[in-house]
Amino acid sequence: MIKYVLASTHVSDEDKVALCTGRKAMECVKWLEEFNERAPQQKKVADAQRDTAVAEADVAALLPSERNILKRQQVLDGRVVHSLTSLQITAVHYALCTFFFLCRIPFMTIEHWAFVLFVKALNPAYVPHLFKRTCLSTTWLSTLRAETQEKTEAHLERCMGKKTIIVDGFKDRRGRHVMNISEAKVGFAAYSKTAWFGRRSHGGETYFKEI
Repeated sequence: MIKYVLASTHVSDEDKVALCTGRKAMECVKWLEEFNERAPQQKKVADAQRDTAVAEADVAALLPSERNILKRQQVLDGRVVHSLTSLQITAVHYALCTFFFLCRIPFMTIEHWAFVLFVKALNPAYVPHLFKRTCLSTTWLSTLRAETQEKTEAHLERCMGKKTIIVDGFKDRRGRHVMNISEAKVGFAAYSKTAWFGRRSHGGETYFKEI
């Protein structure tokens, strides 16, 4: 009879435990052992189901916009993010600086919380290596300018013909004499620098020395 009772789905586990406790019959001992083995797992499942129900109730109480934010964050948190090597970090640095310089993005943007959040969404592993605006405006600006100047001069040397200096002179809003200086060969021209000379007029000797 005990065998059939233990196999029945109409009898609860609590009643079966009460029936088997203190009995030495093989069926009772075996059933108690199996129950004790699966009880922790069943408890974990029940706890997980309860937590899920609570979480779903909390989500249901949120505004639609808040639920959308939560869903987006859960998708990002579920990614597998690998660590970056030093070479990969440097490559991202160069791409980031090129974006800031060519698109004329204000340097303070690199420290803005929204931009940092955007970088974190792309790759959280890069965020600890994100530098400040002072580093962007000094170290990285000088580095990329030097590399650009080196490539420009090399390309200019490969062009045919003699180098020509192009000067565009004008006055700025503050009344200063300004000269934009470029270097050119046939089919290629590159900006070199800009020189300011103050408000008073200057002769050719001053311009020659500046160039």
